[in-house]
Amino acid sequence: MSSLHSLQQTAAESKNSRSTLTDMLLFTLRDFTAYAICRGLRAVDVMKDNLPNVTELLLNALVVSGDSSKKTTWQFIVESDSVRKVIWKQLADVLTYILSFSCDLVTTENVISVIGQLSDVTQKKIVDSIQLLADDLLLLNLKNFLQTNSIKAVSESFLTRLLRRLTLSSTKSSVGANHLSGDPETTLREVWLTHIKKHRSSWKEQLTECKHLIFHNLDSLAKLVSHSATEINKDVVHRQNLERKKFIELVKINMATEVSVSTSWQRLVRQLTHERALWHDKLSYPQSWEIDPTEGPGRVRKRLQRCHMTSIQAQFLLDEAQYKVGLSQSSPPLQYLFEVGTQSESASAALIYRLHTNETIRFTCKCSNVTPSTETVGDILISDHSIHFVANSAISDYDSEVLAGSHELLSIRWPLIEIKSFYKRRYQLQDNGLEIFLTNGRTSLIAVDSTKERDVLWDELSKLHLPNKTTSADLNSIQKQWVNGQMSNFDYLTHLNTLAGRSFNDLMQYPVFPFILNQYEGNYLDLNDPQSYRKLNKPIACQHIENEAKFKQHYEAIEADIELSKRNPDDSHVPLAPYHYASHYSNSGVVLHYLVRLLPYTKMFLRYQDGQFDIPDRTFHSMQTSWLLSSQRSSTDVKELIPEFFYLPEFMTNYEGFNFGKRHTKEPVMDLNLPAWCHHNSRLFVLILRQSLENQLVSTHLHSWINLVFGFQQQGLAAKEAVNIFHPATYYGLEVNSIEDELQQSAIKVMIRTYGQMPKQLFTTKHPEQQQDGPVLNTVSGLCWGDYVGSPSETVDPKIVVNDLVRAATIAAISTGEIVGLAASSCVITHETKTGDELSARTDCIWAARLCWGNSDNVLRLQIQKDKQPINFVSLPFKVTACASLADCRLLLIASDAGFIQVHRLSYSKQQSCEISWVSLVTTLTAHHSAITSLVVSPEYSIIVSADKSGLCIIWDLNKLMYVRCMESETQREVTCVTVSSTMGDIAFCSPHGRGSVIDVYTVNASPISSLTLRDRVNWLCYSSAPEGKSVNVLVGALSNGTLQLWSSWDLRPLRTLSVPGLSEPFMCCTYAQDSQYLAACTYSGRLIIWAKGGPPSTLFSRVKYFPA
Repeated sequence: MSSLHSLQQTAAESKNSRSTLTDMLLFTLRDFTAYAICRGLRAVDVMKDNLPNVTELLLNALVVSGDSSKKTTWQFIVESDSVRKVIWKQLADVLTYILSFSCDLVTTENVISVIGQLSDVTQKKIVDSIQLLADDLLLLNLKNFLQTNSIKAVSESFLTRLLRRLTLSSTKSSVGANHLSGDPETTLREVWLTHIKKHRSSWKEQLTECKHLIFHNLDSLAKLVSHSATEINKDVVHRQNLERKKFIELVKINMATEVSVSTSWQRLVRQLTHERALWHDKLSYPQSWEIDPTEGPGRVRKRLQRCHMTSIQAQFLLDEAQYKVGLSQSSPPLQYLFEVGTQSESASAALIYRLHTNETIRFTCKCSNVTPSTETVGDILISDHSIHFVANSAISDYDSEVLAGSHELLSIRWPLIEIKSFYKRRYQLQDNGLEIFLTNGRTSLIAVDSTKERDVLWDELSKLHLPNKTTSADLNSIQKQWVNGQMSNFDYLTHLNTLAGRSFNDLMQYPVFPFILNQYEGNYLDLNDPQSYRKLNKPIACQHIENEAKFKQHYEAIEADIELSKRNPDDSHVPLAPYHYASHYSNSGVVLHYLVRLLPYTKMFLRYQDGQFDIPDRTFHSMQTSWLLSSQRSSTDVKELIPEFFYLPEFMTNYEGFNFGKRHTKEPVMDLNLPAWCHHNSRLFVLILRQSLENQLVSTHLHSWINLVFGFQQQGLAAKEAVNIFHPATYYGLEVNSIEDELQQSAIKVMIRTYGQMPKQLFTTKHPEQQQDGPVLNTVSGLCWGDYVGSPSETVDPKIVVNDLVRAATIAAISTGEIVGLAASSCVITHETKTGDELSARTDCIWAARLCWGNSDNVLRLQIQKDKQPINFVSLPFKVTACASLADCRLLLIASDAGFIQVHRLSYSKQQSCEISWVSLVTTLTAHHSAITSLVVSPEYSIIVSADKSGLCIIWDLNKLMYVRCMESETQREVTCVTVSSTMGDIAFCSPHGRGSVIDVYTVNASPISSLTLRDRVNWLCYSSAPEGKSVNVLVGALSNGTLQLWSSWDLRPLRTLSVPGLSEPFMCCTYAQDSQYLAACTYSGRLIIWAKGGPPSTLFSRVKYFPA
């Protein structure tokens, strides 16, 4: 049909181009013919407007139907009788129509004239062919036409011949004879009626078939259109997606670049806006300090970091401290650089995009990063080199260091090389957490939706290659070491807390330590008196027999109520199980009560208390009061202690000036009221409490307390007999969703979040007992000096085991226990590995070299073997004054005479010629205004300490490589020596004072401890490193008078003097071996002297190495 319609349109437009029309008709004839054969359509019905042209085409087709010479053009006609028959029938229908009354005379004459132009032979052939297919209607129409119209002679000749032929044919039938003999009009009517009746049923069938055909064609057309539309839509969508993908990728690249640039600017701002930097703004620089989550030895968190007093209103501060609120509201320098940036969600997507682009991500999952104050939702991404946590929104409290735009911190990165261990954890009484421990002292608690997802994450972490991962010691090994006296009580409790799932990142599962002493009044404390200690075999609330009876009655009353409730099932207010204590010995309220003076816990406390401090009389103001409330006076206050009581004195002092109000006695609540036996000094109190924890009387009974908290008396019948059952909402395994009563279920969920959570039960049987000096303070007896060379507890002087002239200008102790002798202006660089588990780890030094400086060409050189010349390592454009490195060869710190410190990244590889290579300059630390004279790294507390000629000492953060705070020498003269205690983090430095020296000692948080003026010059300082709690370590000074002086690390009280008979030359340096069992010193002439505790001389020779000049 579409071909015919096209034919009609073309014919109407091309009447003057007969040949063109004919050619075009020829092209469509084949389609029309085939269609006519299948559908029985007539050309006269569909092409009435072009009958002359159609007639000419049909005639031509009939003429050539027998001419084989035109086979190429008319092949479909020549080879098909059915096609020729259709053409003849179409021509007969055309003639029938033009001779009827329906056709106008002009069309009739035009059609007949087309036929009349043919030769007689052709006309005769046409007549013969038509008469075979024509019906009576053609004969009647022809007869009436000739009777009523006058036409041209040519036409008349053809029509007459056709009439004669049709008449002859029709006389053979009676119908035809009647048609010719009767009245023409009547005859025509009869013929038409017969014709109509004959073809009506056929027409109906054709009409039905056409209707179905039309619907079918419409359906096919609709499907075709739909398919075409779908394909076009797919193509459009595909093209749009390509463009959209290009655009989104461009946006992500721009956002990733923006985040990267912002991070670089933040790093630059940190370096240039601190209090000793060029762009320092005193009006916006933070003056407050909060706990730094970096852990030191024994998981102690002693360091503080700067922060703003945000989220705290001025009304909560004393008048003299309210200026800090204004500082937090001031914009820091260059803040405008971070005001126009991406939204957190976009920046998060940009970070993830950058990670996928720069690293191969092997695993991702949804999770939450849990901190004491927040739970941040995000994604964990594990690559081949690092683990990343990318938050959906800013991580507001992960790091509160001073930096512009700190609110935009969106990601945390844990390099695989820094991962030390990881443990499965519970979170909100669900077994769905995992805690990661890093070598830099950081920890992170990750929570996922289910135990299954946590286990998948655990499996992925277990597949990683972690170079510094230590094998976790099993519980039996830890217990065995403690029982044999090879582990301190503090370390043992720390291990138990870790294995029981207690975490500093979750206030509801905060590490728990026992109350030790029961004497917090008086001027004197005897640690050898059993009456000075609490009853470790009893819960804290049952230190008095009357209290124990009261809690037993409470348990029995609840038990009776439960029995009654069984008769009244509608009573939903009955507890799930009986208990002795409605509160817990450790929960978020207990932790915040103790740490209310220490940021950021002060902010958490205010949120916990609905924006208010507690009543002054209930605020943690006195150790004696707190002890009495927990052990005797209160039935709801059953608090134990937290680890900070044994190492962190800062939380007992109101440094920030918080306004806690006045007690009923009109006395303001300020610093914690401490006993007189520690001189009301928080540092001494913590040190004495640490020693009391390690006392033999405590060690003998500590297993009883472990039974209550981590052992078989934690739950069950044994717990009932020990009066040690707490509210059921505190125990793991409580199926909250199984509680049918919605109100009670909601109440239990609140209890879980507030009551506290029971530690994981570690022991199901009785814990074994531990197998088994001059006064440290004149107000406390029973303190232990410890086991190290020069300890006052030794009755025999240390023995000299080495006395050799080695020409060493300085000496250093490495973590393998060896002592290395070095030439001047040099330090030792080592690459060390640890083997074994975390309890019995052994350090192996697989590579060592001497790094030397001080030459006029400013080139650092490496000497790998003592009998070979140093090789060039790094050329620098400044004069080097000091160097230091880490034991893993990861970082090299280089100090200059211009007062800055460059931090370089190194790489160790056995394939390299010298096995170590320079990688890049990481950053430059600037704060000193004069030449740096000393540089010390303390990996234990993740700090760097540098000193200069102006008498200034600066503490740097080793993890963040940024400024922390500074200390000044009393003499304000050149600092000649600096040392850092590996056990306590205390910092000691000396500077000249006339012909003598002044020693200043500060805590790791730059709080002054003591100062000492000497008549002799101090050339070197070092600390012993015996275990804290079991020891009072000493500070050793190498003096110009040829002696070593030992002072107490607590208060710089002189303890002992070591000297060499017959030797009067100055000692230039000194150091303890790693285990403090040997003390080495080097004289001005290069003579090495080593003292030991009674060992024969041959025991140490193999532990000394030399790198002479």
